[in-house]
Amino acid sequence: MVKYSGGLMNQLNRITNCLSDMKDQNVLVLVVHGFKPDIFDNNTNSLSTVIDISATNHLLKQVGFPALAEKITSPLPRIKISSARYRPTLTGPTLHLMKLWKPSENAMRLAESRTPKRPFDTFGLRFGVDEINHYVCGIGGRDYFNLLDSDSDSLHRFESWASSTQGVATLNKHVDKALQCIDNHFDGSKPVYICTAVGKDARHASMEPYVEKIVAARPFLIWDKSAPDHRREVCAMVDVCVGIKAGKHECFPAGSTLNCFINTLRP
Repeated sequence: MVKYSGGLMNQLNRITNCLSDMKDQNVLVLVVHGFKPDIFDNNTNSLSTVIDISATNHLLKQVGFPALAEKITSPLPRIKISSARYRPTLTGPTLHLMKLWKPSENAMRLAESRTPKRPFDTFGLRFGVDEINHYVCGIGGRDYFNLLDSDSDSLHRFESWASSTQGVATLNKHVDKALQCIDNHFDGSKPVYICTAVGKDARHASMEPYVEKIVAARPFLIWDKSAPDHRREVCAMVDVCVGIKAGKHECFPAGSTLNCFINTLRP
């Protein structure tokens, strides 16, 4: 049984590692206790919100892995698992299993209306407040996790830092690095759809001017600020569905498992 909260990829990676371990123990069915569709709240939904369980089980059966089943538990609390096997990080033996996940029909339908009608590329722009906090401003791990708690004042502290002289200078440098990354990968000959949390949730409002600056500097970029769904992880899966139809996919900063997931699922 798996019961775990986190972002889209942390949850899927945790389940993937459990599948690998359960296969070694000859377990036939892995029960997933729900899926958290938004890391910023405590609501629990079915994993089928983002994953086509039937299609995924078909692929799992072909390679001899346990089938997935669900038992919804709400709310879905954070739990501590000491075993390294169940950490939400994939390694060589399990990384290839990413390709077995099949996005839900709902996610693909939401992506269809956002997908450019002519050849395009995609770019993962990790400018959400949680991502900037983690990769750029260095406020600290505790505040990073507190950003997930709507009752904490971490978001206010982040916004105060972002509006400070130091914060603005740091973020402008980050914009320059993002533009350099874009120039390294794209020549502007076709549109590039931006995959980002910014614009889809008011929590990231302080980062919108910086994404606007990036888009204004490179007119071939497409930034759809409308939210396909109000839940963070569903929006992430919609970006995945757009990304797998692109000619190529890159991201900034590098190292995102979501972007690795997109590239794994691409033909």
